[in-house]
Amino acid sequence: MSAVFDPFGKTVLSGSWDGNVRLWDAATGQPLKNFAGHKGYIRSAVFTPDGRFLVSGAGDNSIRVWDTATGKETRRLLLDAKAGAPKGYRGRQVLAMRLAPDGMTLVSQSTGFRGPGQNCFFQAWDLKSGKELWQKEAGDHLFASFSPDGQSYTSRQQSGLEVRKLPGGRLLADFRTTDSFGYGGFAFSRDGAILAGTTFQLQSGIGYRSATNYRFHLGELTSGKLLLSIPCGFSHCCAFAPDDRTVAAAFGDKSVRLFNVADGKELWRLPEQEYRVDCLAFSPDGKRLVTGAMDGTMYVWDLGVSWQQTGFPAAPLTAAEVQACWAALSSADAAKAHKAIWKLVAAPREALGLFRNRLQPAPRPDQGKLQKLLADLDSDRYQAREAASRALAGMGELAEPAMQRLLSRQPSGEVRRRIDKLLAAPVPPAAGESLRRLRAVRVLEQIATPSARAVLAHLAAGAEGARETLAAHAALQRLQGKGSP
Repeated sequence: MSAVFDPFGKTVLSGSWDGNVRLWDAATGQPLKNFAGHKGYIRSAVFTPDGRFLVSGAGDNSIRVWDTATGKETRRLLLDAKAGAPKGYRGRQVLAMRLAPDGMTLVSQSTGFRGPGQNCFFQAWDLKSGKELWQKEAGDHLFASFSPDGQSYTSRQQSGLEVRKLPGGRLLADFRTTDSFGYGGFAFSRDGAILAGTTFQLQSGIGYRSATNYRFHLGELTSGKLLLSIPCGFSHCCAFAPDDRTVAAAFGDKSVRLFNVADGKELWRLPEQEYRVDCLAFSPDGKRLVTGAMDGTMYVWDLGVSWQQTGFPAAPLTAAEVQACWAALSSADAAKAHKAIWKLVAAPREALGLFRNRLQPAPRPDQGKLQKLLADLDSDRYQAREAASRALAGMGELAEPAMQRLLSRQPSGEVRRRIDKLLAAPVPPAAGESLRRLRAVRVLEQIATPSARAVLAHLAAGAEGARETLAAHAALQRLQGKGSP
């Protein structure tokens, strides 16, 4: 099933195996409205940002948009127009959906049969027009989790977990481990910087195969490295609180536990339920949690304030400690950097003084050199074209906006082929000053004062296309949505 609060925390939306979408009063638990029409298991349902509409996806080959006030269906999107031919083919089943922050673009993951096996499909839709924007067949990457912006997804591999960009599947992050990642149960932090999920070790013998040594992890996408590892059971689902300071996870022993993102310590454990919890979500203010169990029962939990001492306790830093944190922000040791981030969050005066004095935006590339390299992609000399491709690859994301603009001007086939190849190449992990700036953005968003926003605005004025420039822009937009602290 699925369960989620509305954007104002007043109602809870649920979808279940009986094909009904229901709206409940979050305070009293009373049913308010039933949205009937689906003829399949509903795995995903979401609200639009203004709460006026809700979107549901089911195992009946359809995604439906409903008017929250009237309960009427306003739009129906068919996942596979070929459903019904051949006879008996019911189409695709929706596994997951994500609505972009603009409230207009919806991405979905569904599964269906094409050829001899079961395949996964990603699709994007314009909800206003109902038009399908793109569709991508993605093999057997079942039970993906989408990033908050709907632009990337998780892909489970034999030796790790990948995060890939939609629609082309460009590799963004690669978590390699000797353990196996479980299906489903992954969640992105609200800022898209951290991924939570479970690994385990497989043991095989004659006639048996078992899983042991379950661990719940937090991983950093910018570096592709693990931040924290918590011994536990298998997590079927998890979710970050709106402030990214807490992560809740439901485990196979029917428990739901809340962890401090800063150090991985368990903050609170909900009373054990009769059935395993298959979905959970925080209210917009982070003060309540809704859980949905296998038997279709939902609970709304008042989390109170006693456990909400998240992050690290407020504590001033000495000059030496500030310098150590500054060094850690660019370190390849992601766990060390994670501790430094939360130390700086707990010492806002020292953090802001440090960043105002030493943090600079991403430097812009030499435009003359960049334009020369782009022109050389169409050179008559093969060596010049190859050299330009290598140089542009070395510039990374700093060259990508210019390459995208060149593509829009319908260049020659040779130029298009080379740019397409460059834009499809895996994104290398951030390092050095770029990594430091990205981690500093997380600190500043947590501090969230006017002074912190001013530093974010300074970073947002950096090079077009740089990851840290984009991250600072996104942080400012999220903070604008929260209002003044």
